[in-house]
Amino acid sequence: MSDEEQLQQQPVLVNPHPVSNHPATTFGSQDIPVLRKTAKQGSGKTIVPQLNHELAMVLSQKGALHLERYEFHQAIEQFRRVIEMTSPQEEANHTDSFRTLSQQELQAIALRGEAEAMHALGQDEDAAALVQQALSLLQTYPGAEVGDMPDWTQNLALSLLTQAKILQDRDLADAEVDYRRALEHLDAVITKLDTQCPPQIRLRMSVALAGFAELFLMQEQSSDALSLIDRAQAVLQDSTEALELHKLSDWRLQFARLQGQRCQALRIQGQLQAATQHNREAETELAALQEQFQEQDMPALVVQAAVNLNEQAQILACTSRHEQAVAQLSSAVSILGNLQERLHENFGPHLQIMLARTHLQRASSELSMGQAHRAETSCQQARPILEKLHNQEYTAHSTALVQTLAESLVLQGKIFTHLGNSQAAMETFDQAANLLSA
Repeated sequence: MSDEEQLQQQPVLVNPHPVSNHPATTFGSQDIPVLRKTAKQGSGKTIVPQLNHELAMVLSQKGALHLERYEFHQAIEQFRRVIEMTSPQEEANHTDSFRTLSQQELQAIALRGEAEAMHALGQDEDAAALVQQALSLLQTYPGAEVGDMPDWTQNLALSLLTQAKILQDRDLADAEVDYRRALEHLDAVITKLDTQCPPQIRLRMSVALAGFAELFLMQEQSSDALSLIDRAQAVLQDSTEALELHKLSDWRLQFARLQGQRCQALRIQGQLQAATQHNREAETELAALQEQFQEQDMPALVVQAAVNLNEQAQILACTSRHEQAVAQLSSAVSILGNLQERLHENFGPHLQIMLARTHLQRASSELSMGQAHRAETSCQQARPILEKLHNQEYTAHSTALVQTLAESLVLQGKIFTHLGNSQAAMETFDQAANLLSA
């Protein structure tokens, strides 16, 4: 017999002492609220809500760590468990759905985490729906003064950032709106907390500014991008603990990213010497990190190293040093190929497009050196990656995918022209035109 059943069968004792008629004491036991119990799945027992919440927090931390390690399928599994545990339950004695403030916030974090993983895997429609749920949870809570809660505001900003990243592949104008909203919320938190602002919020502000700068780099608005990059770097340096914090791996990686972005903006402006200098600074930082961490600990470090090699190769190609550019791009292909072997199904569409673009850049430099057959081989290594992505039903046809596939067709057409096959070149150019006008 359960404790609850035993309690129900106990006789009702009559209180021998007179009861005051004061309103504060005139109520029966049926008026006293009943504690809610949270079932622990599969155990046949109950677990107190505090421990249930702690378990959900642990699983959420595991999910976040899986995201950092580019283990997206594993992250989804952890976040879904958190969402299930923090969902409102119909209680036996309380028919109304019940969710505490902390449960609602934790579920929003899990929804955002799952959305980030889904986006990395190219499932943007599902990711967009998840982040919308997270935003709905964070934009209100009955009776709570959420505007005065920095952590809540920060989580709202991070959800807007996730939505901006999802939109970035499709609609730059909508992405810009969400970046601005996210930055406003983060700036409000930093202003409110002033000197007590945690370093992690400053780092997230810097990451948000860098993400916004990426939009302008895509449009080759280099001056606007540079102004955002300057702000992103200033946010990191404004902290009183800046020198000590720069020893942390995530801050060092962000510094390398910003230097890489600055290099790209300066290359767009034709300032190749300055661009090369910033690329070297990023490369030095990345090399130091690579000595300290293994690939499985920081796959983002591997990706950034490939980005820097690509950028350096483009600078070399601009000055017709194509042989050196090919060497840099071959190294980038090797780095990304090794990462693909390790990540397997977690090597998502964004990374696949990056690998394909690296093959195409190498093919372009090889063609510039008059090595048409080598260029054709490099181009053929990119085409299957892009066509497979384009044919997958669950992967949205992002602007980056369509653009890169079109570039591969145009480059293939140029190769056919150099090889004297004008008919094949014309057909390939037609494919590119049809793809871009669809």
